[in-house]
Amino acid sequence: GDPYVIGWGFILYLCVAAKLPLAFYVPQFEDVKKGASYNPFLRDRLIAALAMTCRGEFSFIIAAFALGEGLFTAQMYAAIVWAVLLSCISSPFILLNLIKYFNKLQMEYLASTNPIKLARDADGVTPLFLHIKATAPAFGGMQEQFRKIVNDLGLEVVERRTNRNGRGLNATVQTDLYVRDTTMTVQLQKISEQKKIK
Repeated sequence: GDPYVIGWGFILYLCVAAKLPLAFYVPQFEDVKKGASYNPFLRDRLIAALAMTCRGEFSFIIAAFALGEGLFTAQMYAAIVWAVLLSCISSPFILLNLIKYFNKLQMEYLASTNPIKLARDADGVTPLFLHIKATAPAFGGMQEQFRKIVNDLGLEVVERRTNRNGRGLNATVQTDLYVRDTTMTVQLQKISEQKKIK
């Protein structure tokens, strides 16, 4: 282990980590409820930033080409290979664990907003939950508009799913919003009570 190679490898690895501030450019698609254990905006920011730090085989090709052209020494090439190797190993591992962590938080949050559980804890009274499905032409800023409209209606987004259909100018985006109405509650009847209704 050449100290020059190892030292410069870690310095170059820190340069890869300089992509982490890209998290501040991730748009906010969902509002964050104060005090909630699950923060989808933080999840989106961290995952996007970490995904940008994953470097791989293309970096090896560029470094080999630069070495062949005499742009740097063999020691610097070894340091670059070391930095790329560190990035190839650590970034996906960190990203995978981060995704698992936020999936666990999301499952706990969804379990805590389960209408049956909420009704059981509050004598059968639960907030009204709705599923909103919207299909629209694909264009920038649409998710932010959905978020604003939903907030203006007093609805809290519990989960959001988006699918893009098609490519080019004729593409459409289908958005499924699962929301909780914070202004209205409903009474859930027990199954035995529901059977009495004819």
